[in-house]
Amino acid sequence: MAPIENRESQPDGVHKPISNSLDITEIWKDAPILKGTTKFDPLPDVGTIMITGGAGFMYDISSMPHVAHGCILDSQPNFSFFQGDVASPADVTACLEQYKVDTIFHFAAQSHVDLSFGNSYGFTATNVYGTHVMLECAKAAQIRRFVHVSTDEVYGEVDDDSEDLMESSILAPTNPYAASKAAAEMLVNAYWKSFKLPVMIARSNNVYGPHQYPEKVIPKFTCLLQRGKKVVLHGDGKHTRRYLFAGDAADAFDTILHKGLIGQIYNIGSADEISNLTLCSRLLKEFGLSESDDWIAHSQDRPFNDRRYAVNGQKLCDLGWQQKTPFVKGLKTTVDWYRQYGEQWWGNIDNILGTFPEIKSPPLVPEHKMRGNVDSVLKEERNAMRGPQPTWFLAFFGPSIRGFLVTTFNLPTIKTNFHPSETEFEDRKLAMLIEVNPFGHLTALLLHMVAVVPFEWRFIYMGSKESLERVRKSLPIKDYEKSKKLVLKEVPAGFDASNNEGMHRMLTHMRFYEEVVDPAEWFLLFRSDTILCAQSNQSLNDWLEYDWVGAPWRLEDRFGGNGALSLRRVSAVKQVLRFQTRLNDSDPSDRWLSMRMGLLPDARMAPASKEAEFSVENIWHDEPMGYRLDHTLPDSVWGNQSLRKKIYGYCPEVKIIHEMKLERQRCPD
Repeated sequence: MAPIENRESQPDGVHKPISNSLDITEIWKDAPILKGTTKFDPLPDVGTIMITGGAGFMYDISSMPHVAHGCILDSQPNFSFFQGDVASPADVTACLEQYKVDTIFHFAAQSHVDLSFGNSYGFTATNVYGTHVMLECAKAAQIRRFVHVSTDEVYGEVDDDSEDLMESSILAPTNPYAASKAAAEMLVNAYWKSFKLPVMIARSNNVYGPHQYPEKVIPKFTCLLQRGKKVVLHGDGKHTRRYLFAGDAADAFDTILHKGLIGQIYNIGSADEISNLTLCSRLLKEFGLSESDDWIAHSQDRPFNDRRYAVNGQKLCDLGWQQKTPFVKGLKTTVDWYRQYGEQWWGNIDNILGTFPEIKSPPLVPEHKMRGNVDSVLKEERNAMRGPQPTWFLAFFGPSIRGFLVTTFNLPTIKTNFHPSETEFEDRKLAMLIEVNPFGHLTALLLHMVAVVPFEWRFIYMGSKESLERVRKSLPIKDYEKSKKLVLKEVPAGFDASNNEGMHRMLTHMRFYEEVVDPAEWFLLFRSDTILCAQSNQSLNDWLEYDWVGAPWRLEDRFGGNGALSLRRVSAVKQVLRFQTRLNDSDPSDRWLSMRMGLLPDARMAPASKEAEFSVENIWHDEPMGYRLDHTLPDSVWGNQSLRKKIYGYCPEVKIIHEMKLERQRCPD
């Protein structure tokens, strides 16, 4: 089941039971593949997606005696299969490089809580160390998006009378599995903070559906009832879980990919909170069995069993996602699939249908013996498990979709470099020059701005074919292109940057921010008549607390400012554009946008008195960070020789744009 595909997936048609004598690969080929469609337009910067765990059920490990299941997926037109190890930097790097991966969904994990009580080393190896390897390799490959799939269990137990937990709630895991997932999240967050790796984290409720390995409660109980055996509940059976159908979960991850913001965490919450006793009752009803016939038994509980998990998923719903499959409908679809294919699909599953998995805890190893011997310890632990050994999958979805099967626990040493290379720039910070006219000073202006703006900022120069050809003649420009610091591109089709109204339309169009600006959160726009000063004691990074900063129009303005040299927060811009549309030939884009952004809840808009420190246009301020030369060159700034002399002494590079502007006014043709 492809995690990136969409919701409400249903088996195609009715299938007759399959004989046990058939080859297992024939069963896999005969069983329906659940598919869906996306409601989103393709993202321009997403070409190939690596999905770890992609040949299993959602983000679970798929424990199987064979790997032919991956071969079945490999027959799909937009999927390919690649075998390797998430704990091997060499394997992961080979995948990333061979298929030019730009986006990662990290689903692969050991996820069975009962197993974590007995062989927790494996959970640390896969869930923590494996995640560390994926992050390090993703950093080296300059991945554009890294979506880490976590679990609601990292929050720990939630009391019956407590409110649903938000993404900002404290993590308090209570079992080794949940602790390993929380530890992995800490690494993901550290790579976002330290290296600006563009990450997002998803914490989901319990996912269920066809194809899930029968160690999980719904498929396990279904298979037991199919065999005419009792189902056994841990403890009193009153523990509750919130269940989410796999199609809805896939839709949630699709929404996070297309609409999620880098650096954010999203709960994937279900409205269907079901106790284990209620679950059993509904399964018995699906089989036409009565509860009075003693089909339910009870056993001792886990060492610790959280009574309840509860997350608030409103943040994801605000992006447009919603749960669409009611539990009754999803359960029927799942039960029907297991009654049709479950026993044959997985082969011999006798060993996993017991009340608790039969495992032996590996011995503790002194630290001096542990060094250099991790592989043998993990091998000993795996040998303590009974039944088929777990296998992991990585898959790719996009124009070219790849798969990746993990079968070993090798733990090689990773060489890390704590000093970012020249190509490690932040996708979240973007400076852009837009100018279609091939002015002679554009190359000098662009090189100056690259030197003055903080090193980690990326640059785009957007122009016409003629202006791009002129700028590209510069050897330093070519070097910046090669290092991926600078991208030169034409104005996208459908936009017109040759006149003011065309610019206003482009800068107030959601498509511009989604196709050109994404994944940036801070966007510095500058035009050919603007410049930042090298001698300024301010940094562009000093202004990131604000949603909009530009040269003030009037000192009494509470917010807003000229957009020709402006810094804007992209998420706030998008929030406006999701609900409002600028009328053509109405207010200029900077005034239209900034006035609406200032009315948003929790808006942070710099007042005019503060904006004068950022940029000067027609209101004088000593030693601002930059200048914008209005077409009238107002007397309040440029009107006398002493003022001009003061500006030239502080910011001599302003002559790059000043003298060119004067020359164009004198000789407009």
